[in-house]
Amino acid sequence: MQKVDFELDAPVLLPEQFTSHKVRGMYLLIVGERPTWIVLNQAEYEAFKELVGGATVREVLKSHPQETVSHLLAKVHQAKFYREDTSVRRTYPPKLTLYISNRCNLKCVHCYAAAGDALPSELTTPEWLEVIDQYSQIAQSGEVTISGGEPTLHPELGVLLESVANHGHRSVLFTNGTTGGGKLGWNTLGQTVDVIQLSIDGFDEDTNDEIRGKGTFRKVLQTYETLYDTRTQIRLSVCAMPQNVDSLRNGLLQFLRKYDPAKKIGLILSPTVVAGRNENGTYAFDYPELQEAIGDSLDEIWRSGWRFPNTFQRNDHQPRCGIGSSILIAPDGGYRACTFAPISGNVRQQRLADWYSTTQERLEHFNVDNIEMCKDCDLRHICLGGCVVKMGHRARCTSSGPCTPANRNFYYEKLVRESMVLFGER
Repeated sequence: MQKVDFELDAPVLLPEQFTSHKVRGMYLLIVGERPTWIVLNQAEYEAFKELVGGATVREVLKSHPQETVSHLLAKVHQAKFYREDTSVRRTYPPKLTLYISNRCNLKCVHCYAAAGDALPSELTTPEWLEVIDQYSQIAQSGEVTISGGEPTLHPELGVLLESVANHGHRSVLFTNGTTGGGKLGWNTLGQTVDVIQLSIDGFDEDTNDEIRGKGTFRKVLQTYETLYDTRTQIRLSVCAMPQNVDSLRNGLLQFLRKYDPAKKIGLILSPTVVAGRNENGTYAFDYPELQEAIGDSLDEIWRSGWRFPNTFQRNDHQPRCGIGSSILIAPDGGYRACTFAPISGNVRQQRLADWYSTTQERLEHFNVDNIEMCKDCDLRHICLGGCVVKMGHRARCTSSGPCTPANRNFYYEKLVRESMVLFGER
């Protein structure tokens, strides 16, 4: 734990306004506007109350063990849980995602794109190159993700990747890992692309292949092993769903121990979404067992030494969910402000810079301080309203509405679990 020096005879200037929740026997204290939070056990909470009341560190040490007070102050400092607001209001250049074809060799049961056959009016390679050129006029040293469908089936993938590199952008490739890497092959892609995201939805052959198709587990594992020692950063993308809950609990950590000895890969673990072939709409909020499995898996991973980024960032004030932070281009040129937003315009009719500028002006109503159900919630700058677009779809499919107590408890639990693992308390 980080060693922090505090003045013994001066009060610690803690926030004057915060909310408090009792979760898993711990006290979760949140300053929602920044946002920042700390998680305290009973002894730490009692000492915290004295500090809030104006007691000095020396005075608190008279009635509480030094270890308790030291642990408390370390948590306060780590979270910057002070009266002074040290949060940042950063702006980021937009990222670009190109769905270069709807063509895919798989029929995954939950595919949000319902990928399969190519669309009749997909953009040509010169049109994709023009999109990259236009993006480069509004974003210096940006990030371009190439996805699909299955992008390695595109005959001109190499041309597009070369353009991304020549413009100085970071390249990300989303792939199912089962095609042999197309014309380029995995070795070349591994030395060319900055990040390659491989999809895997089970950590044993039976579970994964039930979801993604027969033979896919062995193929993606072979691809993973080929890429592991190349320059690319491997990132695994896992969609959590009832079909793979047991595999998450029992197989994810074992997979990492066996196949990631250097502890260097990335991991995205998320519930499935409403779209494409996933017509029933599976959510972690709807399946307590699935929610618990996600949390248990991440806890085990952290305790075992892997350090995937935390889901939520303290003192990083963002006004809304990710909508508008990326520019997504559908195979036929349609613009989207996020994966779940509807098509609004087309690159064949409107330049990228003009569309982006107009879209930013229209997104103010997604600001969590302007959303009626969010504006008074202490989670608003942590969950950022969740996925408002996706939640709107869910509200039409169920009677539970776009935000429920179970939804909020999911986030409170996650904040507590992450903190407890970070400080070795579980």
